[in-house]
Formats: sequence, structure tokens, C-alpha cells
Amino acid sequence: MVKSQAWEFLGGVDAKGNILYRFEVWLDAPQNVLSRIDSVTYDYDAPSATPKSREANQVIGGFRARFGALACSKDITVTLKMTDGSKRSARADGCRALN
Repeated sequence: MVKSQAWEFLGGVDAKGNILYRFEVWLDAPQNVLSRIDSVTYDYDAPSATPKSREANQVIGGFRARFGALACSKDITVTLKMTDGSKRSARADGCRALN
């Protein structure tokens, strides 16, 4: 399961004065599942997302990654690169994943 949290990016505004937010996403799974994953790539659909894609390779913390945007990313493509070399992709609702 993909989890997410957001907070206001202190002092961060875009050229139009809109408040920017920092989003952090991670996998919430048992350790025995996480240990079979080598890395996770998150691709964000939010037009203002920076960066548009982020790779995480630290199992500690559930492969956490951060990005900045004006709003949550409704559609996040999550690609798991497994320790056996295989890949698996799924889509997650980044807005619904917010806690």
C-alpha cells in the first residue's frame, strides 16, 4: 500500500504566488515484502510536480521519496524493481494515500 503525507513548503510559492507543498510517499508493507524489493520508482501526474519521477532505493522507511507540487498527485505510477530482477508496476491515488 502506498502512503503519503504533505506539508507546506515554508516560504515556497510559485510565480503566481500559489503555495507550494512537499509530498512524501512510501510503501507501507511488512518487512518480508519490502526485503524482496531492490528499488521503487514513483512517477507523478501532477502538472506542477517537481521532479516528475523519483527513484528510492532505501528499504528503511519503505522506499520514501519526496516531491514538490501545488496539489497532490491523483495518479502515481509505482514501479517496483524486485531483487530477482523482475519489475512490477501499479497505479496509486496519491490524494487518497494522504494521512
